[in-house]
Amino acid sequence: MSKCIGCGIKLQSIDKEKPGYVPVSATVDNGDDVYCERCYKIKHHNYDYSVVTYDLLEDPKKIEELEKSYYQKLSNIKGKKALILLMIDVLDIYSGFIKDLDKYVGDNPVVILANKADVLPNSLKIGSFLEKIKTIGLNDNLNVRDVYLISSLKQKNIETVMNKIKGFLSHHLGELTDIYVVGSTSVGKSTFINTILKMYANSEKDLLTVSQQHQTTQDLIKINIGTNKAKQPCYLIDTPGAINLQNVSTYLSKESLKVLNIKSFIKVRNYQLRDKQTIFLGGIARIDVETDTMSMAFYVPNDLYIHRTKTDNAGRIEETGMYSLLNPPFSVEENDRLGKRVTYEYDLETSDDFKSWDIAIAGIGYIHLTGEKYKVRITLPKTVLVTVVPELL
Repeated sequence: MSKCIGCGIKLQSIDKEKPGYVPVSATVDNGDDVYCERCYKIKHHNYDYSVVTYDLLEDPKKIEELEKSYYQKLSNIKGKKALILLMIDVLDIYSGFIKDLDKYVGDNPVVILANKADVLPNSLKIGSFLEKIKTIGLNDNLNVRDVYLISSLKQKNIETVMNKIKGFLSHHLGELTDIYVVGSTSVGKSTFINTILKMYANSEKDLLTVSQQHQTTQDLIKINIGTNKAKQPCYLIDTPGAINLQNVSTYLSKESLKVLNIKSFIKVRNYQLRDKQTIFLGGIARIDVETDTMSMAFYVPNDLYIHRTKTDNAGRIEETGMYSLLNPPFSVEENDRLGKRVTYEYDLETSDDFKSWDIAIAGIGYIHLTGEKYKVRITLPKTVLVTVVPELL
C-alpha cells in the first residue's frame, strides 16, 4: 500500500490503533491521493494528538528511539548530491539548529530559511541578524551558502528561494536532483512546501497536513518539481521534524501553543525598569533586575502576558497567580512537564564595542536590554535554552 500524502507514513488497513490506518474504502475511492485517518482528523476536525508527545517526554527511552528513527531517515543524504533547506524559526535561532546535522548531510550545500519573517518589527537590524544565523550554522560545521528571511504563510521571499534552487539544479547539471527540507517540529516545513505547490504547481489546496502540534509529518514525502538541465527528475522532499527538547513549546498544551503562536506583526513592548523590579513572561519565565536604570524591549508573542512588579512582591504573585494571572502554563500537569526551574545570573555592562545585550529564550523570543550596567536573574524551566549575547537585534 502507498504512503499518506499528508504526513508520509506508510498506509495500512489492518489495525485501527496503529499509525497509518486508513479504511479500505478510502483507498478504493481516492486512488493514490489518500490521507491516513490521523491526517484526516487533523485537517477536518482539528484533532488533538498532543497526548502522544506527552507520553514520549515521560520516557527517555522513547525519546532516544524517536531520535534514532529521525536520524535513520536522514542517513542517506550524506551519500547523495543534494541541496539542504534548513528551516528555523526567526524567534528561535539558537535551539532551532538540529544537533549533529552535519554528520548526516555531509558537505552538501545548505541554505538556511528563517521562517515567519513577516512578524519581525522594522527596527530589527536585518544584516547583522542574518550574519549571526550564518555564523551559528558555520559553527555547526554546515556548508552554509545563503540565509534568507522568509514567510511560508505570506509568501515572503519564496520566489527568491525558488530561483536559488533552480540555480543549484542548473549548476550541478545531473548530479543534484533532491532538495531536502529539514528542521525542528512545527517550524513550518510543510506550510513552505504547500506554498510552493500553490505558487508553482497551481495547487488549490494544502496537500501536506499542517498543524501547530508537533510531529505532524511522520516520514519522508517526495514531491516531483520537474527536471534539471540533464532532464533528470527533481524532488522536493519534506522530512519529519526533529523534536526540540530545548524549546518551551515542546512541553506545552494546545491551549498554550495558541498563546505563543504569532498570528501577526510583533508589537514590541518596552519597559523602563528601576532597581529590584521583576518581569513575568506568563508563568514560564521570571526576570529580576538590579540596576540604577535600564530598559527592556520584548520581542515576544503579542498574546503572551507580561507582568511587572517589585521583586519583594514577586514571590506572592508567583504563588497566588500561577495558572490564572500568570499563564501559560494553564495547569499543574503542564507545569510538571516543563520540569524543574533554575536561575541564571548575569552581570552585564556595555563597552565601546557594543551598546546593548539580548536574551533569547527558545520558543518565546528575544528581550533587548539597554543600560550601562545591570544584573539580571532569569528563572525558567531547566529544559529551555537561554542564550545571552551582545547586540543580536
